[in-house]
Amino acid sequence: MTTTLRTLTCMFLPTALALTGLACVAEDGGGLEGEDFREAGLAFAQTWHVEGERRFANAECEGLMAELCAELSAGECAVAQARTICEPLVSGEGEHQGAKLVDGYGARVDWTGVEVIDVLGYLYDVRWTGFSVGDKGTSTLPAGASPAELCETMGGLKQGGCLTMATAAELGRDRADELLEVFPGGGVGTLTEQDGVLVISGFTGELGGDLFTATADALDWRLPKLDGVFVLGEGTGSGTPNGGCTIGVAPNGTVTVASATAVIQPEPVAKVQSPSTHTFSYSMSAPGANYDRDDSHVVGGWSRYAAIWKSHADSNVGSVNFASAYAGSNLDPLLGADATLDLHESLYFEDIWGATYDPNGTWYSVDIDDPMTGLAYAAIAMHYWGTPVFVSGDYQPSPWIAPSGSWYGDIAIEQLAFSSPAFTSLLDACGILATDTASDALDKIYTNTGSCGLTGVTLTGGVISAWAGNFSPVQAPDLLHHHGVTGAELLAAYGAGYTWSPGYSSGRVGELVLDPPAGADLESVELLAKAIGEQMQEQLELGELVAEEAAPEPLEGLL
Repeated sequence: MTTTLRTLTCMFLPTALALTGLACVAEDGGGLEGEDFREAGLAFAQTWHVEGERRFANAECEGLMAELCAELSAGECAVAQARTICEPLVSGEGEHQGAKLVDGYGARVDWTGVEVIDVLGYLYDVRWTGFSVGDKGTSTLPAGASPAELCETMGGLKQGGCLTMATAAELGRDRADELLEVFPGGGVGTLTEQDGVLVISGFTGELGGDLFTATADALDWRLPKLDGVFVLGEGTGSGTPNGGCTIGVAPNGTVTVASATAVIQPEPVAKVQSPSTHTFSYSMSAPGANYDRDDSHVVGGWSRYAAIWKSHADSNVGSVNFASAYAGSNLDPLLGADATLDLHESLYFEDIWGATYDPNGTWYSVDIDDPMTGLAYAAIAMHYWGTPVFVSGDYQPSPWIAPSGSWYGDIAIEQLAFSSPAFTSLLDACGILATDTASDALDKIYTNTGSCGLTGVTLTGGVISAWAGNFSPVQAPDLLHHHGVTGAELLAAYGAGYTWSPGYSSGRVGELVLDPPAGADLESVELLAKAIGEQMQEQLELGELVAEEAAPEPLEGLL
């Protein structure tokens, strides 16, 4: 197997920043042989595999989490449960429908200020958790507390080593953006304290010799190795337990620090929503992963974005030649572009063993002219398939985001957000269970057992990544990465269609490119989305659907 390596270009910063003064930039380089990438049962790969949302009818979170830990040690269970988010599925009338699991390593994260994770429209406080062998259970702290406080209750390791781990976890949270610049896909590495300074380097530990990689081995996680060196910051002077720790950097910047007997990590906890208003959204899988690579900053870079996403979504992908997964500036997300993305996957992907690999699923394109129906289709496609939805449009951001005259034509729709006074999802508004298949949902609508009540359902906005179009000012950002937009902005950008330059539409509107899994029920999803979208459009024409107020400014540090 040949897997991309990165060489590190390093520079020393001023003396005042000496503790964090070594800045290293990773660049694509040569390759590693396959035997280095399969050790102790662990599958090492170029990127993490991030699970999509999984729904279970008539299930309870307590039972699902217990099943997750059925064959794990207490420490491994703590690691697994901190990564896994479980939410009950409840109808607008409060009827229990089941539960869903979401992979926290793919969640969109903001590590600044109040420490809130936004996962598929739900809000979570982030609390620190810790476990050490011999403890009666996992120790937890309220949101906003310092992880160092965990060391008062973790009895399975010495106080000094625990404080070093806690310091590394807190520094990792504070420097998540920088970690992802040096290690764009995240991965697993070794943490050491050298002359009072905490340093992250390539993994040198014994696989399975710490709670993090032991959990990864037990649950068949696919994870990359960190390649390079990163000076994290000032340590405690006590050193790390047993001379070294493992540090895991998730693709969204979430940092876990583990030793053979202990682990410190963040864990999301659901916030209670006001019963008077339900907020919900639909998202692709791995919405918070880092797609902001240097080679994505080009016109047509959306095709490389698609390859990066697919490497997260398919657990069998070992490596991808991202540089080659690019068809040039002339490839736009239009009808027929799916064939080019499929060709890229047949040529530039390898599995974890190094063999040529064509990932699961086939890219697909569909033409839906009406903006509201098209966005409803995107939401339903995300619900069932977890796919990003690409569209050509004309998004002209506010001048404080990009200079006047800037416009963005290639758009990846990552998340669509809604609110309702009575319902918890678009399907719930139609009397459809969250666990119903698209075919069953469609049958309910056609037989009138599902009656859509979309009055008051509001498209509040979404999250996109978008690429600057031709003739934009040179000061315009090449890529708007995980960028928040209002519902009105989404509808306007969609409605403009494929555009030659700002305000000059070709008339080709609503040509969507997406990635259903193999065997997907394409017809039922399209008909279901149209049935819902047409009713939403009727509401829109009455002026009752789209929230006119401006969306809040994206939180600083949004990954």
